[in-house]
Amino acid sequence: MSSEQRLVEVDGVSKRYAIGDGGVVTALEDVRLGIDSGSVVAVMGPSGSGKSTLLHVIGAMDVPDEGTIRVADVELTKQSSKERTRYRRRIGFVFQRFHLLAALSAADNVAAPLLPFKPPFDPRERAEELLAAVGLGGRGDSLPSRLSGGEQQRVAIARALVNDPILVLADEPTGNLDSRTSEEIMDLLLRLRDERGATVLVATHDPVVAGRCDSIVRIHDGRIENGD
Repeated sequence: MSSEQRLVEVDGVSKRYAIGDGGVVTALEDVRLGIDSGSVVAVMGPSGSGKSTLLHVIGAMDVPDEGTIRVADVELTKQSSKERTRYRRRIGFVFQRFHLLAALSAADNVAAPLLPFKPPFDPRERAEELLAAVGLGGRGDSLPSRLSGGEQQRVAIARALVNDPILVLADEPTGNLDSRTSEEIMDLLLRLRDERGATVLVATHDPVVAGRCDSIVRIHDGRIENGD
């Protein structure tokens, strides 16, 4: 695709972390990556390869030491802390461990990111609409403890969509699920791309999950090896 159709451009990004004995661990090294708008892309590699760090810097949860990251009209590496916070409201995050609040219903978990703000729509209605979109219509009052692992992940995906994000970052979204449920979650992510035009970046070590994506970026020891 042309550069005008690129949603994400990562150029020469490196990230290092200090460790307790005074040493340094390199999590990313000179990473260059482009993600096309409306695509579902897998970032595949073993544990510790840099997958999560890559998602964290694209999602502005961490700041790279070198290089530039542009997402849509935003160049992250030139933003202030307050601007990065504003940017994160435009990004949907899905994690391996769901991160649902146990005391809140499914609908309230979905609507939770909206609570600090006054959106121009009813948060409960938006939450119920998204729960229906992920196959949980009528389950808005259910507590997480009453839901299966796959259902909890569906709630987490609905929550990620509540702000109509320009990009969804999914970090091992099927890591705690059995193979059948993992397939269902990937079916859902692909359907969201088809129906809502979502762009999705999936970090995974599972070749079956990666094989369902439009393309695969392989990372090892913080370096991009090749893409399919």
